[in-house]
Amino acid sequence: MRAPLRPFQSNWPRPVVASFLVLALALDTAWIPALLGQSKDVGAPLAGARWSVTLGGEIIALAASPTADTLACVTLEPPRNGVRMAVVDVFSCANGRRLTRQTRSERINSIAYDKNGSRLAVACGALEVWDAKTLQIQDFLAPHPMEDEGFVRCAFSTDGKWVAGGSWKGEIVVFDAQTKKKVVQLKQKWTIGSLSFSADGTALLASCSDDDATVSVWGTSSWKEKWHAAEPRMLPVGLDPILGPAAFVKNGKVACGGLRLEGPIICWDAESGKETTCLDRERPHSPTVCDLCAKPNSASFATAEDSGYVAIWTLGERPTSHTWQAHKDQVRCVAFSADGRLLFSGSRDGSVKAWDVAKLPAPLEKASPD
Repeated sequence: MRAPLRPFQSNWPRPVVASFLVLALALDTAWIPALLGQSKDVGAPLAGARWSVTLGGEIIALAASPTADTLACVTLEPPRNGVRMAVVDVFSCANGRRLTRQTRSERINSIAYDKNGSRLAVACGALEVWDAKTLQIQDFLAPHPMEDEGFVRCAFSTDGKWVAGGSWKGEIVVFDAQTKKKVVQLKQKWTIGSLSFSADGTALLASCSDDDATVSVWGTSSWKEKWHAAEPRMLPVGLDPILGPAAFVKNGKVACGGLRLEGPIICWDAESGKETTCLDRERPHSPTVCDLCAKPNSASFATAEDSGYVAIWTLGERPTSHTWQAHKDQVRCVAFSADGRLLFSGSRDGSVKAWDVAKLPAPLEKASPD
């Protein structure tokens, strides 16, 4: 059964609205529900995807539950009367059926599940903890600050002990998930672009970007910085400065994309910070890496790119990559299911797709330079 759609209110004459909706049903077009600010629930698989859902706005964040059964999705809806609403939907990983929905007036930039999938950390200026089933607020870890000073990234440690939030101003605050007390406050130069704990909970990773793009790792026993790496950006005017998404990969590596415009993906040893691998991003890869996520219990990770491409990379003596056209517009976020069987991608065009990792679309051929 399809999840109910939100009522559509319009000042247009009823006969005009009725005619418009009849035409939409006849054409069965995906853009009509998006125009109305509603979602077109699960449709036929598109371009090799297991399932696809089209929502009424930009997809800006995804998080897959550690139980491999649900996917949380954040959509930024088009402006209405000067206000942009953020919508959080929870879908079934298996078939894309929507399970629940919550709408907020604050912009939600990041979400993350806890160790058993019962709670969600939410960075929405404030840092909050929600019930993952009902999407109701359970706790406020940090209040909503002044504009452009709040939290934009969040992460639960894999053992559920800590919740971390990263802010516009480069501050990283770690809270005890049980007592809600502040454990430590760390500082970076600029806006936090990505934030994650290692699988064993012994390290915290953050990336940020300003004139330089920086990746830093702290040990969670002392909260002292273990190492950091920086690259000069030299970005064109107008390019989004929040680049350089990074993640821990199973085989003791940290992978980061987007440090250099049209440059490689760089991997470091997670313990020492020594650069170990430089993966060339030749065509058809696009200039900007918008997101990067590690595949659980694997030496693989996925990247989301601004021209609609998604790629899965596998580290080893001879690193490999598989790239395909996943969306027609910028891919904003990617997330693996906890069992690693599915990869989810979300796009600026409003679509969320689930890809069977064992049955990916044919890879794109590398193009020669112009």
